[in-house]
Amino acid sequence: MALEFGVTPTSIIPDVPQEDLVQLYATKPMPRYDRLRGGLVQPRKGKRIWFDPTPQTQQWSDTLAAINAFYRQQKIEPAPDFLEAWLSERNADPDRGGPRYRMPELFGTDLYRVFNNGDAADPRFDLGGRLFGGWWMYVSETARSAITINGQTTIELDYAQCHPRMLYHERDLPGDGELYTVPEIVAYEIETGKEPRTYRPCIKWLTQILINGRGRPEAVEPPGDMLFPPDIPLKRVIGFIEAMHQPIADSFRTGAGLRLMRTESDIAFEIVATAMAEGWTVLPVHDSFITTIDRRDRLKAMMVDAYVWRLGREPVFKDNIIK
Repeated sequence: MALEFGVTPTSIIPDVPQEDLVQLYATKPMPRYDRLRGGLVQPRKGKRIWFDPTPQTQQWSDTLAAINAFYRQQKIEPAPDFLEAWLSERNADPDRGGPRYRMPELFGTDLYRVFNNGDAADPRFDLGGRLFGGWWMYVSETARSAITINGQTTIELDYAQCHPRMLYHERDLPGDGELYTVPEIVAYEIETGKEPRTYRPCIKWLTQILINGRGRPEAVEPPGDMLFPPDIPLKRVIGFIEAMHQPIADSFRTGAGLRLMRTESDIAFEIVATAMAEGWTVLPVHDSFITTIDRRDRLKAMMVDAYVWRLGREPVFKDNIIK
C-alpha cells in the first residue's frame, strides 16, 4: 500500500546530506553533575565543528556518496525466519532488563565518518574517523550472522584484538596470541573452579579503557552484568594487564585509541570503497567486515593488504585463534 502512495525507503529515511558525510567534533566535555539524576553524566560527544571542505574531506565525501548510492541498490537484510526467532527468544528472557528488542530499521544503510577531538580554529582530522550509520552496526554479532546481501548468506571477518595488536605492530613487535588472556587470571579461574575465560570480558574491557582513556580505569563505571574476580582488587587486575603488555604499556592512559581509530577507519574506508569499485558489497563494523561467502577470500586478502601497508605486519583474524 505504501508504494501505491509513493512512499519509498528514501521517503522514510532520507539520504545523509553531503555536509554530514564527514563530521568533526570537539573534545568531549568532562562529566558534569546532574541534579535531577543525582550523579555524574558523561556527555556522549563534543560540540560539532563546522569546517570549510578541503580536497581531502571532499574526496571522502564524494566517495561516501558513491558508496551510499551503491548500498541503496543492494538488498541488505537479515534472514526473516532467523531474526524473528532471535527476537522472540531475547524478549522472552526473564533475566534481561531494558526495552524490548525490535526489528532494525533496514532502510538506514548510508555511511558517514566521524572525527574526534577537533579544534574549530584549526580543523584537523587526525583522530577517530570511524564509519557510522549502517543499521547492521547497531545489532548484535548474533543478529549480524543472519544478514543476507541480495539474498546470499554472508560471513563476518574480524581483526582479532585490533587495537592492542596495532600498538605492538607499530613497534614492529609480533603481538601474537590471545591478548585478552592474562596468566594470573587464568590461574585464578582454575584455582576457583570457574569456566575458562569467565573473566575475559572484564580483561578486554579494562584493556580497552587503558588504551582509550587518560585517567584511572578503576574509576570508570563498569557494565552492570560484567563479572570481575571477587578476590582480586581491580587495581591489581590492572597491574596484571600492564605487566603482560609491558612493551606497549607506555601507550596506556594516553588516549591512544582515537589515533588507532584513524588507522582502523582508513583501513575500513579503503576496503569498502575497493569492493564497491569491483562491483561487490562489503559492510563495515569498525574492525570487522561482512560480505557474501563467495567473496570471503577476496575480502580477507584486502584486509591483509590494507593492514600490512599501514602497519608493516600481518594481522591476526578471529578464526586464527581461539575465540
